[in-house]
Amino acid sequence: KIAEFIKAHTAEDDTVIWYGFDWSSEVAFYSQRKSLTVPAWPWKNFEIDAIEHRERFLDREPAAIVVCKSPNTEHVLSAVRAKYPAAAVETINNCPVFLIGAPTSVRDQRQ
Repeated sequence: KIAEFIKAHTAEDDTVIWYGFDWSSEVAFYSQRKSLTVPAWPWKNFEIDAIEHRERFLDREPAAIVVCKSPNTEHVLSAVRAKYPAAAVETINNCPVFLIGAPTSVRDQRQ
């Protein structure tokens, strides 16, 4: 469901950052988007670097950030909210999906 949502709400050439999938590329593959899947390593700095210094990992701003359960979920969510306060958020399978630069309400966009 998350991959389908990403496909429906991002462009083919957009990029996505994924949290909570460790090194698995399965969801990123099914979304058919350029992706950075951030592993759940025991230190928080790496996960936050992918948000605060995305140029180290991606050549452009992500169109979406998916945050599923990982050891540092709350820390990651705080960083995403701070960096992208205007992002629209939809919860899919208990995972917040932040759409960067999307309309205020994702639900309004789908109607």
